[in-house]
Amino acid sequence: MLEVEKVSGYNNKFNAVYKGNEYPVALPVSGMFSVYNGLCAIGICEQFGVSREFAARILERTPVQGRFEIVEGTPGVTFVIDYSHNGFSLTKALQTLREYNPERIICVFGSVGGRTQCRRQELAEASSKYADYSIITSDNPDFEEPSEITDEILSYFDKSVPHEVIID
Repeated sequence: MLEVEKVSGYNNKFNAVYKGNEYPVALPVSGMFSVYNGLCAIGICEQFGVSREFAARILERTPVQGRFEIVEGTPGVTFVIDYSHNGFSLTKALQTLREYNPERIICVFGSVGGRTQCRRQELAEASSKYADYSIITSDNPDFEEPSEITDEILSYFDKSVPHEVIID
């Protein structure tokens, strides 16, 4: 069994322990969800004959585009791109951002058309709860009207939280 002993820094650095053997792991992404994903990837690699140590070294240099991807903006502004396609993943991403005590979190999110209506409520609730300001949009509306997507999201959104809608 792999166990996380410590997590520190902007990226995740920790020692994993397996059957009494300890080895370092450093991931280029933040958040406990990334630790769990990294440990899962290491465990799966081992099942295919890749050593835990080698898998950990590869993960250190393997960011996943669109998963808590950090992009520096102007001084004092940092963008985090995360493909949070459901309420659970958006909640975890926003909670991780909160751990860094930012001055403000602006969350831009939307929902695809035609197939993920059930997720619109959870996305709205996550952003309402953990963001300071939300920008609501549609994402690949498919055959739905973009305004219908944003209207549905808004029906679940806490209107006391500052927000705006940008349909296109």
